[in-house]
Amino acid sequence: MSEDKININDDDNDNKENIEENNSKNNKKEKEEKEIKKKSIFEKMTDNKRKKTGSRCTGLRKLEDELNNTCERLKTTEEKLEVIKNSYQILAADFDNFRKRSRQEKLDLFDNAIREIVFRFLPVIDNFERAIENIDNKGIELLYKQIANVLDELGVELIKVNSGDDFDSKYHESIAHVEDDLHGENKIVDILQKGYLYKNKVIRYAKVRVAN
Repeated sequence: MSEDKININDDDNDNKENIEENNSKNNKKEKEEKEIKKKSIFEKMTDNKRKKTGSRCTGLRKLEDELNNTCERLKTTEEKLEVIKNSYQILAADFDNFRKRSRQEKLDLFDNAIREIVFRFLPVIDNFERAIENIDNKGIELLYKQIANVLDELGVELIKVNSGDDFDSKYHESIAHVEDDLHGENKIVDILQKGYLYKNKVIRYAKVRVAN
């Protein structure tokens, strides 16, 4: 009897050990399966992240390329605008200079015409002056005053010069040199013909005799 009991107990112990061993194996297998699942899930997540990261990098590269292309086009456009701007400024400056030259040329043409007309008219005035000196005629004197007023209105000025003044080649033309103790060197002795100005430019020089 006692041996049978011992055998039963041994069997029970063996069974328990087998069960525990099986349980341990099962637990180990479950852990391994769980680890495999975790690794699989982690790998999938990592792969998804890599795909997303790769997609983002590709998108960023495209955006960077587009930005660089836009910057290049903008730079090219700015250079073209600068060329156009410089061309416009040069053209505007040329036109402004042309306009100023044209206006000045018109003024010079008008002024030259006035000077030419007055110059041709001056001998008539000279004859009137001689006539007034030699003939006592109020009509001639009145006509001379009218002519003088017209010249004054046109802006024609008489060159002011008197005996004893210094000779100035800008306004005077020396007809003769005379020895004269009453006048110093290079002094005007007398005025032979009146001179006239128009806008500070000489129409006719005053003809004079100069001392010494």
